[in-house]
Amino acid sequence: MNSFQSYLPPLKELLMRHSREKASVNNKRWAAYAAAGAAAALGSHSAAEADIFLSEPNVQLLDSAPGDGYFGLAYAASFGNPAAQLVFLHAYSETGAGQGILTLQGSLSSAAPGSFAVSFVGATAGPYAYPSNLAYGQNISTLGFVSAGNRGDMAWGGGYSQSQWVDTDGYFAFRFDVGNGTQYGWGQLTLDSGAPANIFTLNAIAFADPGQSLFVGETMIPEPGSLGLLAMGAAGLVAWRRRRAQAA
Repeated sequence: MNSFQSYLPPLKELLMRHSREKASVNNKRWAAYAAAGAAAALGSHSAAEADIFLSEPNVQLLDSAPGDGYFGLAYAASFGNPAAQLVFLHAYSETGAGQGILTLQGSLSSAAPGSFAVSFVGATAGPYAYPSNLAYGQNISTLGFVSAGNRGDMAWGGGYSQSQWVDTDGYFAFRFDVGNGTQYGWGQLTLDSGAPANIFTLNAIAFADPGQSLFVGETMIPEPGSLGLLAMGAAGLVAWRRRRAQAA
């Protein structure tokens, strides 16, 4: 009896050690599965990552000669070709004392190829076009665009029923093609002086690589490889927890 009992502690320790080793092997196995999946996700992605090009001009959109009764060029952004410009025009006191008009136009050059003229997200009402004031996070590629080259009235004096920019900040969006494929972009405006002056500051403007979808306000595109790593790591953790629960 004493001899048999002397083997019990070593036997118990052996069984416990075997259980620990089994759990360790399972843990390592699931970690390996997660790593292998992440490696596959990384390897399947092209080495060339998509980019978003961001600038922060912080320029006030006001013509240089207020009171002259004509639209003044407040700001113009070019996208690799002089024919592809995003142009803000402002007129002050054209419709009366203290009245202001802010417009957005796709291109100043009527001779520019149609694909080079910038289009903006908006809507038309009769002969007039109105740029949309967009919410953060909208997918620009799914929105409706006004024909390239149109001038869009953002805020006119006290505002018309179609204007979405009277006395408010917001985002606008656009697209262009300079021969490399469609590119999407967005800009952010903040209000400096409301109706009827309609003076805004252009805080930021951004656009993505050709063929890359873009969301309003987005400044960085996560690398698919990184997303795959996180997803596979999470999947491995869930599987490990299930195995652990079953073993218990």
